[in-house]
Amino acid sequence: MKRILEDKWQAAASAVALIPAVAGDAHACAMCGLPAGDIATHAYNTSVLFLLTVPYAIVASAVVVGYVAYRKARRREADAEYNTPGPESVSNR
Repeated sequence: MKRILEDKWQAAASAVALIPAVAGDAHACAMCGLPAGDIATHAYNTSVLFLLTVPYAIVASAVVVGYVAYRKARRREADAEYNTPGPESVSNR
């Protein structure tokens, strides 16, 4: 049993020792491995900006549509109130 535990500790120690050697070749993201001036860099930047902008654009358009609908409803309400006959225009027949 003692030999098995020693082998496990040696395997873990060698794995930890290999991490810095492998980490030098690993890339954190898709852009880290691209050369400077590559067209893919522009594509990644554009896609990230698109993904960040679209939710705000959707919410802003929903707010604008709601505001326009609210203004139309208030305008119709005001027109209906203005065009309804008052008590003085009703005849006494």
